[in-house]
Amino acid sequence: MAWFSFKGKRCDSQDVFCILEKLPLDIRSEKITQIIEMPTSEPIVYEPGGYKQQVITLTVGIKDISMEHIHNINNWLTGSGKLIFSNQPDRHYIAVCYNALSGTRMVEQMGRMPVQFTLMPFARENDDTFHTIELWTNAYGGKSGNTAGDADHPNGTGPSRPTMKIYFNGLTSLHMTHHATYTDIDVDLTGLSDYIIFDCQNCKVYDKDNNVILNRVVGNIDAIITPGNNNGTFDFSAGITRVDCIFNRRWL
Repeated sequence: MAWFSFKGKRCDSQDVFCILEKLPLDIRSEKITQIIEMPTSEPIVYEPGGYKQQVITLTVGIKDISMEHIHNINNWLTGSGKLIFSNQPDRHYIAVCYNALSGTRMVEQMGRMPVQFTLMPFARENDDTFHTIELWTNAYGGKSGNTAGDADHPNGTGPSRPTMKIYFNGLTSLHMTHHATYTDIDVDLTGLSDYIIFDCQNCKVYDKDNNVILNRVVGNIDAIITPGNNNGTFDFSAGITRVDCIFNRRWL
């Protein structure tokens, strides 16, 4: 049976039990496009970058129409959270639900109700565990990124938002370069030990005690966080002993 999960709870959970009638069709993020009308020539199509939010409507069937059960469903289908579908259990969308079951008369008469979600762009990987990346010694010192992917962790089709735990030994500074754009950043490691965490998802850099050290990072951070390629590959200066990575892959 098809199901969806919102805010960590599946629709077939006992306290909110409802039946998803049909999975949504193929969901794809739509690019933002602007059309500029020209008075003396053809319109100009302009793509400023970025992707639109999108609205989807699910139809759910409800057997228990008691006030308590409807109240539980309303409390669940309110606010924002991760939305997962049974045909892609390894991915989620960031979604907002505004209109839970307001039409109780429809529920009573038909036993079904539409539920509307607003989805943020991209389907996102559920895997939030660190994976150790192979390093090798060359002119760069080492690289981190999604190389080939595998059956359990396929490559994304949109720019990733990796979280990297970078281990160092005796270094006073770290140099990073995004391999595709050759964008550089430098991190001052004075007074730091063991490792730092570079969180592209939230645009922050942490020390091992989770203190934010973003003010000690120099370079074009925005270009690193939005690398513009599939899975963000980084080169490191020599002296890095190990890199663990949460890829945070995304799909259009």
